[in-house]
Amino acid sequence: MGSAANIQAYPPESGQIALKDGEAPRFWVTIDTEEDFDWNGPFSRTDFRLDSVPALSACQSYFERAGVRPIYLVDWPIVQDDRAVAILAPALASGRCDIGAQLHPWVTPPFDEAVNDRNSYTGNLPETLQRAKMQTLRDGIRDRFGTAPLAYRAGRYGLGRSSAAMLADLGFRLDTSVRSGFDYRPGHGPDYRCAPLRPWWVGQGSDAILEVPVTTVFGGALGLSLIHMQSTSRSSKACPSSTFRSTRPRCNRATRPMCAATRTSISSIAGGTWCSTIWRGAASPQSIPTAYWQWRRARLSPADPSRGPVAQWLELAAHNG
Repeated sequence: MGSAANIQAYPPESGQIALKDGEAPRFWVTIDTEEDFDWNGPFSRTDFRLDSVPALSACQSYFERAGVRPIYLVDWPIVQDDRAVAILAPALASGRCDIGAQLHPWVTPPFDEAVNDRNSYTGNLPETLQRAKMQTLRDGIRDRFGTAPLAYRAGRYGLGRSSAAMLADLGFRLDTSVRSGFDYRPGHGPDYRCAPLRPWWVGQGSDAILEVPVTTVFGGALGLSLIHMQSTSRSSKACPSSTFRSTRPRCNRATRPMCAATRTSISSIAGGTWCSTIWRGAASPQSIPTAYWQWRRARLSPADPSRGPVAQWLELAAHNG
């Protein structure tokens, strides 16, 4: 494997990436594109549905009308679904979206582990099995969609100590699995309470992985019960003053408030979550009204049909950090 460092060895503020003075905010939209299943039930290799896959067509059309190129983080059941490929592959080929990987280990071969809560976090598996599952998913996306993915998200945000080295070795360039401010240890997962809010490079040279951390903004005054955002701040504290504990994130339920806030009728997208990343230069984490309106006003990453949004964000990070 490569020599990339541990993603959970967080850098000081001086090692994080900030937008330059006067640089306009950017945002992207990622969609955890996954099978439908009951988060309150036990994990299962087979007890899931793909009923919401046809909604990907309406989803893609919505973003095209809005001038947004979404990043679909697809997992193994989606990769194997011909309907999903028929909808997303042409959009990818024409530069209207990007495709990344999202690993749910309990439904991704090889199936050499017991199915339970602890093993639902990829980082808890033996390293050889972690890598095998990552490679299976990468190769499946490459073979089915025609392009190997550059972006990765661990299902349940379940990174391990060697995840960065494995990702670099498999050709990934960007990870978006760190959920800043959250502690998943009660459910056998990682502890992200002290994770930065800004992106940072993990490792150096050709093995470097760009980490774009996830934070979550809660609110109530506007009736937005939960907006699941990835945000970056110029001078955020290294360890958030408010942290959250969760044993199983209810991602599907996070989709509805964001969709309601933007007046779209799409209430679920292939069983997944619609997340937006704001890269901004604010001095500190903001209130929900301010964060929402910054999201509404944020400037899109430059539209360049020859390069997907992931490639453009990697270039922006290299320019700023």
